[in-house]
Amino acid sequence: MGRRLEYQFPNDAIFPNLIRLSHERAGIIIDDPTVGGGATYTQLLTDVVRMRAVLKQRLSIENGTILPEDLWAIRTTSLLSGHWQFSHLVELSSQFVSLTEQDIAFKTEEDQLGEVMRKCKIRYILTSQNYQKEAAVIKRQADLNGLGPLELIPIVFSTEPVLAVSQFQVNEALLILDSRPAWVVWTSGSTGVPKGVVHNRRLWTNLPSSDPEETMLVHRPAFWVGEIWPLISAIYLGRKATIVEDGAGPELLWETLRRGEVTHIIATVVLWEKMATFFRSHISHLPAEIKTEYIRGVQNLRMSLTGGSMPVPSLLRFWRDTLGSPLHVAWGCSELGGGVTLCSPDDVINIERTIGIPFPPYTVRLSEGDHGTILVKGSTSFIDYLNNEIPPEKVFGSEGFVITGDIAHWNGDHYIFDGRASGDCEYTILQVTTTPKSPNAISLVIKAAGGPVPIVLLETRISELPYIEEVYVLPASDREVGNRVGVLARCTDDFQEKLTLARLREDLSGSVADFMLPTALQVLQRGEDIVRNVNGKLDKTATTTKFFSARSGVELWDLTF
Repeated sequence: MGRRLEYQFPNDAIFPNLIRLSHERAGIIIDDPTVGGGATYTQLLTDVVRMRAVLKQRLSIENGTILPEDLWAIRTTSLLSGHWQFSHLVELSSQFVSLTEQDIAFKTEEDQLGEVMRKCKIRYILTSQNYQKEAAVIKRQADLNGLGPLELIPIVFSTEPVLAVSQFQVNEALLILDSRPAWVVWTSGSTGVPKGVVHNRRLWTNLPSSDPEETMLVHRPAFWVGEIWPLISAIYLGRKATIVEDGAGPELLWETLRRGEVTHIIATVVLWEKMATFFRSHISHLPAEIKTEYIRGVQNLRMSLTGGSMPVPSLLRFWRDTLGSPLHVAWGCSELGGGVTLCSPDDVINIERTIGIPFPPYTVRLSEGDHGTILVKGSTSFIDYLNNEIPPEKVFGSEGFVITGDIAHWNGDHYIFDGRASGDCEYTILQVTTTPKSPNAISLVIKAAGGPVPIVLLETRISELPYIEEVYVLPASDREVGNRVGVLARCTDDFQEKLTLARLREDLSGSVADFMLPTALQVLQRGEDIVRNVNGKLDKTATTTKFFSARSGVELWDLTF
């Protein structure tokens, strides 16, 4: 019998670990029913070998690498396929960017390609089978707009036969440094135009330890750091990833958790709210023994993480007290590759707006000592912005700290989140007598007619009212009086038709100063939602326009004198 072929992989911080895991873990590591099944580590490495051959043939790659300035795009709906494509590009030591529907949206004949396609100067698109026709249109439009040449390469995965573990070897001479650029991730655009954030390979090598018995639930497309990090980090840590289809509603997520296999989930506040609402409206009315199965499923979670925005206290109490599955709140941003601070479930309920303390290897400072802009230093993977959209001197402060756009203050034990500036809002130092824990908080405020109104504080006070399920404080423009303090609220079912601006002001009068009382109110109806950007966050400008325009039926307080 002839000697079996050996397949060599780069000597970096990723592939030797995957080869080690392929020896230790023989079972399914990615369970993706959206493509008809799952995959093992040996399947992953086999597909990398097979895709390598395709790329070498198509692109005449030498020595297993391509030019460092080459930028690749990924377009797929399958998270399994997306992970495979990512692995190929990691092996090639290249940079990649994921494309969303918005990135490639055709607008007019004069503007046939989205901003991402223009900014990135993409040379190659790896795409799954269901996007072959779309990819061909992208290529044609790129050529017509002078953005080519653009090479389209179909992805292959779940190939047969699967190679033997013993055939995977590391080429000690093929070194790939962690400092090499690896991924362009997009900011949410919640406070401006989305920017491309360039990360190096440390994004995938500076990972915490993991228990092999853990399972991560992956439920969102791999477009932003909050979506792709759970999937990729799980695989590199030896943690199983269970995938549900993109856009899965709370019913499917509850059914997945009901099985009791999932131990970790990272989700936005919006999703936790939807799941809580579904429990109240559907699961809570089921027979006791069936309802118990769902509750036990969420109680099996070791880490239920939320971020992206601050959850209201009532939501936190519901998950902790009603379901016995408390939420952990994390703070981070696209530039830092994910979470930086973490707060325990008890602290996040007992201390308003707390985001906790940083976890290793991060160090956090505030620009003004005990308050101000959040500055972060650590073993980060952030290099710069794509096309130098923001010059380095405005990104990195003294001693290498990254300057974030978020504001906080220190209460002696925890960092307290105070907001982020945009549009008709500004930062200012306020003496807030209603919060003795933070008498000199720096807050995001609305420049309203009566004075600067701190948004986060007012949202917190409104969320404490028993009939409020969801609330947003927004600057409602008024040509006669300037900015009004706009409140967009969702009420409990028994209060849906009862809330008036007068009632809201009366109920708040004992907890906030008179100048902070709302002067515009819009109540969200059942089935109605705020305007969200592509990663699910509040689009402040669009939401304000939709709900506080002259024709929106908004209730206004008489401010004439």
